[in-house]
Amino acid sequence: MKNTIINWLGNENYNLNCNIDELTKKGWENCSYHHDLAPSYLDKSKKFQVFFIDIEDEGMKHEKQDKKFVINRIETNLGEEVLEHIKSTNNYNDMIETIESYYK
Repeated sequence: MKNTIINWLGNENYNLNCNIDELTKKGWENCSYHHDLAPSYLDKSKKFQVFFIDIEDEGMKHEKQDKKFVINRIETNLGEEVLEHIKSTNNYNDMIETIESYYK
């Protein structure tokens, strides 16, 4: 699998640690804001937001981010969207399996 490299916050070699096209073909959507620490995508159910961390990026090192995938479940609380951290992992398959386990 070839990893997708993007330009993120001035780093022209930001590594998403996966081929993002594989996820977008499965219905995932980019939901990144230009000022976010890391790019993020919503899964096909729109119930999970995953931040894609380039652990070699200087900004991520400064923030002590050492996991490639940060998985959050999107909850609604009093009409506001709230992110609930589920898991952080360095393993792409683990990230996918964690999200898919909630579909069962």
